Amino acid sequence: MVQIIIYKPMFGVLNTPLPIYEYLLFRQLSRELLVVCEEIIASLENADFDLSFIRFLKARALSENSEKLEEAKALFELVFSHSKEGTEIYCESLSYLGIRQINSGFYREGVENLKIALEKIDLYDLLEKSQRIRELRTHVLAIVRTVF
Repeated sequence: MVQIIIYKPMFGVLNTPLPIYEYLLFRQLSRELLVVCEEIIASLENADFDLSFIRFLKARALSENSEKLEEAKALFELVFSHSKEGTEIYCESLSYLGIRQINSGFYREGVENLKIALEKIDLYDLLEKSQRIRELRTHVLAIVRTVF
């Protein structure tokens, strides 16, 4: 897996490593993230390399563009359907698929996927293993509460 992490504190207040993709999304630089993801996929698609996480990041970048929501949703579905149950990428892709479904007006399907993702996070005890999953769970809970 390719993972680029910024270790230098940013803005004088960040004392934990920040993945570059989180920085790009935070700074609303999704186009740049999309370009990087597409370049990585193009250069490694014929290699024996699991590109699930890169495709997941591409879907996150696409989902920032209102004209690309359907493409993002399809990519989240692809990543989810090819992920092993109980893994971080499984829970993340299912969660973001649910979020995209809700944003596209498919509330019932979206909320159902978010509930399943929350159950899987708890079932596989992913909260203890990953800060990213803890943050995702908080985000998903806030969305579920907003919808109801």
